[in-house]
Parts: sequence; structure tokens; C-alpha cells
Amino acid sequence: MNKPQIAEAQFKLRLPTTLKLKIENEAQGLKRSMNAEIVARLENSFNIKKLDNNSVLSPYRLLDRKKELSNRLIKAIEYFNSLQAKEIKYTHIAEQLGYETAEPILDWIQGKHEPSFPQLRKIAEYLKVNPSWLLHGDGEIGS
Repeated sequence: MNKPQIAEAQFKLRLPTTLKLKIENEAQGLKRSMNAEIVARLENSFNIKKLDNNSVLSPYRLLDRKKELSNRLIKAIEYFNSLQAKEIKYTHIAEQLGYETAEPILDWIQGKHEPSFPQLRKIAEYLKVNPSWLLHGDGEIGS
């Protein structure tokens, strides 16, 4: 027996212009629609982490980590390319890390997923950047 499909709810939403522009910019940066960006942010708001002292870690700080890593990965690739005669692409990094496709690297660069610390260390070594900078944003890009 087929389960009945549940229709998605729709409603009008008024936003301050500045907030709409922020959402629009973030959505464009992640190459997704404004609707997808709003839905993702709303869904993440339900994933609030409680710390030991009952204070709350904002899910937006968690999202910022992915964006910060994405920015550092892009800067690391640009840094490496500035030192080389031949331009490296994310496909080269994927192959170097032993992936069958470049999709995981692209997801990291786009801020969709976060690579593990060991993966970031391998990337830092391959791109000749400071591992502490790539992992945590500490220090300078050059190793």
C-alpha cells in the first residue's frame, strides 16, 4: 500500500532588507537557492548543542566553522598556486588523498561538509601550508 505524500508547507515571510541580502549572498556563495539556505539554517537551529554548564553553543558558530575552513582551503590552494608554475586544482588534491572522485574535496571547498583533522593535515602537507593555520586558523598560512 502506498503511503500518502505530505505536501510541503508554504507561507509568506517578511524580512528586513539587510537580512534578505545576507541570506542571498550566503546562498549564492554556496550555490544554492535562498529557499534552500533558509531551510538549512532553520534546520540547523534545532541542532543546538548544550555544553556542560548549560550554556548553548550556537549552531551558526558550527556553520561558520565550515565556511572558515572553506575559505582557508581556497586560500591554501591559491597560495600553493602562487608558488608553482602549474596550477593545482581540487581534483589533484582528491587524487593525492586517494579519493575515487573529487566530490568530497568540492564539498569541503563549498562549505557543505567539514574534512577530518587527519585529512586537513594531509592537505596542509600537500599544499605546503602551516597545518595549524589550515586546521584552526592559527598563525600564518606559510609553513
